[in-house]
Amino acid sequence: MTSTKIQRQSANRDKGEYRTSTYLADEFWVLKRPVDIDGADFLIQLPATTLEDLRGRSRYIEVLGIVQSKFFEKKNGVSIHKKYVLDAEGKPRSEFFCFFHTDDLAGEHISYFFVAEDIVRELAVTSCGEYYRFKLTKKCFYEKQKNMGRKHISQVMKAGIQRTEIASNTRFVRELFKVYSTPTLHHEEQPDFVYSLRIVEGVRIVLCRSSTGPHGHLLEMRRDLFPNQGAFFWGGSGTGPKFLAVSMLAHHMNGEIPTAKNINDLVVNLLSKIDMDSECNITSREILSALQRKSSRESEMDTLERNWFGDMHGKGVELVEVLERIDNELRVKCKRGEEFRLIISVAGMSKVPLIDHVMKQIARSTDAAVPVFYNFALVLREPTTSKALEVSLSEVYRFHND
Repeated sequence: MTSTKIQRQSANRDKGEYRTSTYLADEFWVLKRPVDIDGADFLIQLPATTLEDLRGRSRYIEVLGIVQSKFFEKKNGVSIHKKYVLDAEGKPRSEFFCFFHTDDLAGEHISYFFVAEDIVRELAVTSCGEYYRFKLTKKCFYEKQKNMGRKHISQVMKAGIQRTEIASNTRFVRELFKVYSTPTLHHEEQPDFVYSLRIVEGVRIVLCRSSTGPHGHLLEMRRDLFPNQGAFFWGGSGTGPKFLAVSMLAHHMNGEIPTAKNINDLVVNLLSKIDMDSECNITSREILSALQRKSSRESEMDTLERNWFGDMHGKGVELVEVLERIDNELRVKCKRGEEFRLIISVAGMSKVPLIDHVMKQIARSTDAAVPVFYNFALVLREPTTSKALEVSLSEVYRFHND
């Protein structure tokens, strides 16, 4: 490599680091460590507001965000090693962020901000399979990541660090108390059990018995997997049925942690359909059938609409899921998967504190089934295909974590 090329790379590295630091300095405590001639890592920490807050951090695992900065010229490309982006399980790291900086023809600064999920979804992998490659082309110009607002970037980074922090502490606590909370396991390749849902003097319990033998036991309440202070329940779709679903599935799956989809499928397809005042038996086969039955997002939202809208259901008013706020816009998803970025009306701006508060709750949620934030919107659909053409937000929102 020639000295001129090294000098240019060094200059570009300094530019990238400086521009990235301007995004970080006001919102985080920042450390920097050099990586290579192309860039550096910034280690960012959520600032403490009081001395008590700072001292209190010794009681839990604190996560540092990792930010990588890159500067590129014209249509040159830059690479990021996969080890930064993916964790040991091959999943995107929620505490990793990357800035790509450049200048346009007029010399104006342009920045592209990526979270790890964006990198995995948007960027190509190099032929060696070790790197993600960022490069502007006629087909790839990354408008969604371009010149994002500083406040929005700060919110995204803080939420990512907090999610990682919660997950890290949850894993640590589960491992710490594993010896005390080890549930009854069956070690059978093909589970064949009967779960007897009973009500004893008003208390709901579940007896678990093998179909092939006389031995049984009470189904453990898996509060280590589902933070619920209540009891089991059936005949609805609230917290009680979800708690029951988590506990049943954890036994059915021989100790594995059930996915949010598994939990939702068991509730929607089976537990919600049981008479809440009745006792019944559920077999392993019925659980398998409930998990294999299709339960679309659309049908779930239709059910909520029928419960919430009453006579207005099917008359143009629909639920749309609020995904994030970007300055004065909301990114929402309709029940058939169509996404829109919509400007918040002047009247609707009064709801911004509520929106930010709820989105922060969702980001911090440790529930096995992630809560959802909805807007009651007016949706115009194409008559023949039913594709959503236009969405108008209302000022009515509802947080759903039942």
